[in-house]
Amino acid sequence: MQQKKLYRFLPYLLLFATLTVSLLLLNSYQFTVEAKLAEDVLTDHTAPPVGVALVGDLQTEIGCAGDWTPDCATSELIYDEADDVWQGKFALPVGNYEYKVALNDSWDESYGTPPDGGNISISVTVASTVTFYYDHKNHWVTDNLNEVIATVPGSYQTMIGCPGDWDPGCLRTWLQDPDGNGVYTFTTIAMPGDFEGKVAINESWDENYGVGGVAGDGDNYTFTVVNANSPLDFAYDHVSHLLTITVGAGDSVALVGDLQTELGCADDWDPACDATGIAYFGNQVWRDVFTLAAGDWQYKIALNDTWDESYSGNHQNDDGNTTISLTDTTAVNFYYDHKTHAVLDSVMDDIAVATGSLQDELGCSAEWQPECVNTLMTDVDGDGIYVFETDMLPVGSYEFKVAFNEAWGNGEVPADNVSFSVAAEDSTVTITWNDATDDVTVDVALPFVLEPVIAPPPRHPIQGDVFYFVMPDRFANADTSNDQGGLTGDELVHGFDPTNSGFYHGGDLAGLLDKLDYLQGMGVTAIWMTPMFKNQPVQGEGDNVSAAYHGYWITDFTQFDPHFGTNDELELLITEAHSRSIKIFFDIGYVSKEDFPYRDADGNEFDDRNFINDPAFPELDAAVSFPYTPFVPDGRPTMVPEWLNDVTLYHNRGNSTFVQENSLYGDFYGLDDIFTERHEVVDGMIDIYKDWVDFGVDGFRIDTVKHVNAEFWMEFAPAIL
Repeated sequence: MQQKKLYRFLPYLLLFATLTVSLLLLNSYQFTVEAKLAEDVLTDHTAPPVGVALVGDLQTEIGCAGDWTPDCATSELIYDEADDVWQGKFALPVGNYEYKVALNDSWDESYGTPPDGGNISISVTVASTVTFYYDHKNHWVTDNLNEVIATVPGSYQTMIGCPGDWDPGCLRTWLQDPDGNGVYTFTTIAMPGDFEGKVAINESWDENYGVGGVAGDGDNYTFTVVNANSPLDFAYDHVSHLLTITVGAGDSVALVGDLQTELGCADDWDPACDATGIAYFGNQVWRDVFTLAAGDWQYKIALNDTWDESYSGNHQNDDGNTTISLTDTTAVNFYYDHKTHAVLDSVMDDIAVATGSLQDELGCSAEWQPECVNTLMTDVDGDGIYVFETDMLPVGSYEFKVAFNEAWGNGEVPADNVSFSVAAEDSTVTITWNDATDDVTVDVALPFVLEPVIAPPPRHPIQGDVFYFVMPDRFANADTSNDQGGLTGDELVHGFDPTNSGFYHGGDLAGLLDKLDYLQGMGVTAIWMTPMFKNQPVQGEGDNVSAAYHGYWITDFTQFDPHFGTNDELELLITEAHSRSIKIFFDIGYVSKEDFPYRDADGNEFDDRNFINDPAFPELDAAVSFPYTPFVPDGRPTMVPEWLNDVTLYHNRGNSTFVQENSLYGDFYGLDDIFTERHEVVDGMIDIYKDWVDFGVDGFRIDTVKHVNAEFWMEFAPAIL
């Protein structure tokens, strides 16, 4: 065989190797290009999308080239970070339409009417601009014609992330009705405080409802949140316009220990005693003051009236309780920071507060308040380094110093204010104070930006090629001298009989060569041929006799079947095709268990899957290793390369039933299934096709992918590059 280096082959084999693995996973027989509408994916938890498009039969009306196209940029919705909702406004003429949303420019994930994701119908009776919405948190899709767009503006909105309070356009307070029962709901988590709110329609104050469903001037609803992290549920009936607000229990924090009876509890160590409940201060910090008599006391902090979750401070005894010793009756401040689970008291700990112009951004009533413990610094590991950390500061410049015991004049450090700047939202600011050296530091870390985990699928230029699939025997006969493949006798010997559909008809490489201009004129850029290697001309007998015009009865992998031409003619075809920018692809047909175990040459059972591609594969004996004793039928041609004549290099399981493991081990309709788990077979096949790569073939289409073990392809594909 002539040897040629072909640099252009590499990308095509890479693509086909990639597609091979994909097809194996998809249980597909061949590379097939087909278009279909994807089924809706209704997943409770999916990655945030990088894009959301409005798709439907309205897309051409708003400027897309076609309808139901998920990758049309014109119909993209815009993500509003302040609202945490995707939105888009589109002008529509009068008409009846259907739509849904598709994520990431494809049909892989799409949403419509719950729960099955069907198309949403919309009737536009007057030409108008319609607003469409998609909320990725619950995959709700709607528009302001079909649905009431109701929000609950109020004095609590900044607490949950809105830009300001009393903002009817902030969709973080959006009341939604995915189940279509007419009750629009919204749930959030609230911190302690007294709040007010009412219902607004269509993101404005033009239509609003207060207490009793009174429109316009109705009184605000009022509600009180006692505990931090309390669930806050809103439910709005759009018929009666009544709003129901339910405040959940939230988190409670209690001081528990042998000091509780001293403080009015019936018993000590009672996490449910209200008398020692600690008040919520702000920014996940609880603080309260209790007056204790002189003595030695032990305590912990317990959450939510139980012992399910409790914490101690740094000053612990052998029982793990925090200890405190008083020589006189003393008012003691106790602190619990839920962000770090730090427990402190004003007797045994340094109460350090990062005090400065950052405080009013973090819930304090003003700047420079040492008594505002929203910026409490804690030493969780007891190493003497107190830390305050936040990612809630807006972009800007700030100053601070560390003050102690909630007041000025207690040796605040450093002498001069420390300055720092926040350049990006969500930056992490870390302030530290070393109680041994009084060193104060500040570090500002930019937010970590997670690259989208959803990316467009990999593409290769070959996917733009126009493939022409040809069975050369049935395409064109330009050389009648090879019709009988150099054999003499009748059709049962040479296989040529153009009157019989099961025999050779005479098509050949010369005919394909003659038709290259015709194919080029059709726009063809790649030719994919059925197998062309030398075949056993005829098989079967009686009514089942037929010839190998299809190319799947290969006996010699190193040369072309004489019925089709010669290796020299193949070289000429490749050269002429390449001169027309046409690629040539071969078809690889790896011819391809019952519950009968393999046995080694000594008769010992073994699992061949434990030796895949392993040189230590047990030695086999045709007489004892297989469920059937393999043999070479009389008259069968010698296979090339020589290793193909070793009967122990085949699975020898009989015809496949195409069920479970038998799909990998059984013969493919009489085609002997080679033992692709054996390293000799892997190496042999690699050698065969590397030679054809050097010959000039541009790539391979691989047949019956799923009927060969995946490990074979993982070795084969990269090896022939």
